[in-house]
Amino acid sequence: MKLRRTSKLLVEPPASATGDIAFNLIVFFLVCAAVQPDTGRKQQIPSSETVEKETEDEKHLEVEIDRARLLVGGEPAKFEEFPQLLAARLPKRDRPE
Repeated sequence: MKLRRTSKLLVEPPASATGDIAFNLIVFFLVCAAVQPDTGRKQQIPSSETVEKETEDEKHLEVEIDRARLLVGGEPAKFEEFPQLLAARLPKRDRPE
């Protein structure tokens, strides 16, 4: 036994109605999102105080030694004067290294 379909029972809503519903939903979610308070982890923002930076001469002392010459900070020096130059350029260091 075959059943016949007499007519189409489903009715399609007009396309403009779905656009209106989508627009209303977008506006609703935007309003709800704007009302929520900010939550999350507290952060400490650094202050804008100026910090004195060490110059490169204060940070590092470059010593270059090979068979014929000795350079301390890029300047030639004698091997006999090396301990005095180090004592003069490294005053009051925290560590002996």
